[in-house]
Amino acid sequence: KIAEALAAYERSMIFVNNRWKRYLEGDLAALSSVEKEGGVVFYRTVLEGGFDCAKCHSGDFFSDELHHNIAVPQIGPGKGNGNSDDFGRENQSGQTADRYHFRTPTLLNVEVHPPYFHTGVFLNLFTRVPSLRGVMKHYLVTNININDTFNFAEYCDLPQFANVTNCTSRFPNARGNTNAAFALVATERQSDPELAMPDVEFNHTIEQGEAVAEFMNALTDPCTKSRTCLAPWIPTPAEAPDGNQLNAVDRNGNPL
Repeated sequence: KIAEALAAYERSMIFVNNRWKRYLEGDLAALSSVEKEGGVVFYRTVLEGGFDCAKCHSGDFFSDELHHNIAVPQIGPGKGNGNSDDFGRENQSGQTADRYHFRTPTLLNVEVHPPYFHTGVFLNLFTRVPSLRGVMKHYLVTNININDTFNFAEYCDLPQFANVTNCTSRFPNARGNTNAAFALVATERQSDPELAMPDVEFNHTIEQGEAVAEFMNALTDPCTKSRTCLAPWIPTPAEAPDGNQLNAVDRNGNPL
């Protein structure tokens, strides 16, 4: 019964009333010119001058629900694979071909749920907070982005490491693990290009990446930004059946 109740609760949370949906339904003014440009880059293949994002982030759900290796820096304690590594899907399938593969997440409402990727590692270069622009940098200059992550210990600026002592030396094997994942990306591009990470490095501009980030913002349902709109899914303290409910608040003590 508990599982059924949780499933019903999750199944009710369908937040798809976004501007992209309105655009598809005929409201051509729902997207800005930059967002439209980003949509074109998102859907076009690399040979057509795009990023081929839709190869993995496909369909209405913006995910093929398959597993891919995109060489995200392996920050953290890992899953017990060798030197604090995380082999991803291989840990479940037992297949070495699945090493460093992680499930493609949906992009619906992606704007409102950073940090991004399975290690939550990327920051905006200028604002130093998690952002979709920081995500796009990884695709545009993957090798440079990986090196910057470790050369400048950029991950130590992430909110989750704000109060961590000795952050720069906490994960000594992270660079080696990440480089191993990146080496496999090149191999997979040769052996299985349909499932491999699209090769957009150095072939596209920062402006194109920013346009794609703007397009992804158009996938946000406004309800996800409004506590009033989300109220039906947020139990009040008075509704707690046993007094043990955790009620989230922001840094100023205001209810989230």
